[in-house]
Amino acid sequence: MHNNDAQALPTDESQHSHRHSSALSLLLDLDACVHEQLLDAAMDAAATHVDDAGVHRVLDVGAGTGTGTLRWAHRYPEAEIIALDANPAMAATIAARVAGEHVRTLTRPVQELGIEAGSVDLVWASSVFHEFDDPAVAFDVLSHVIRPGGVLAIMEMDAPPRLLPVEYDELESRLRALADADAPGPEWTARLGDAGFELLDKRTLVSDRELAWDGPGGDYARAELHRLAVHGSRGLNAEQQASLSRILNSGNGAPDRSGVHIRGTRSLWIARRP
Repeated sequence: MHNNDAQALPTDESQHSHRHSSALSLLLDLDACVHEQLLDAAMDAAATHVDDAGVHRVLDVGAGTGTGTLRWAHRYPEAEIIALDANPAMAATIAARVAGEHVRTLTRPVQELGIEAGSVDLVWASSVFHEFDDPAVAFDVLSHVIRPGGVLAIMEMDAPPRLLPVEYDELESRLRALADADAPGPEWTARLGDAGFELLDKRTLVSDRELAWDGPGGDYARAELHRLAVHGSRGLNAEQQASLSRILNSGNGAPDRSGVHIRGTRSLWIARRP
């Protein structure tokens, strides 16, 4: 690499490990902002399978920065909302954000959940099940704490969304291939059945939004592209590296007149404990 732009590209994940938690928190918040309508649609779908009057306890597994937690707290103001995240930094963020709300924060892995059997009406698990070393253990634990008739909703990203307008398609496609970003997403239908859950609904939720570079859309695109670049930028040619660097280092200004075009899908499974 022989230019300043290329030298600015991230190529070693370990060099950025000290910033991982803050970068992940920012990305989660931006993701929730950019995909707000998709998130609301998923929660609406899950809520249709529980009796609102019978929702006394909601468990948010892998609660991250608490975006989903707060949404459930506002949806069910009379219920206890439990936010579970094994990451202490995330749990601290949640605790700060939910101060004054009817929310309890737990910092522990799901296998150490420690909630009484049959006491949860609704479990929400967004973009977390694929992170578990042994999902069967998580299914077993959640089956134990969900009451008979209670609902488990799992949402997963099918693949990282595409972000750039058409003129950057070759660059984005190459970067995604190098970062293995188009690998198939997780599939939980059979595993839910194996765990004794009754599948109520499985659907694909679509994102397709054009947003300005100067705002959350541009911030989200740069954060996602930075994450892909950590894994894939070494394989780009010099011209592609320079283009990507201009995008990543564009601040709040667009690298050209185009905006961000965010498109992708997520899968939602809604299941009941018999």
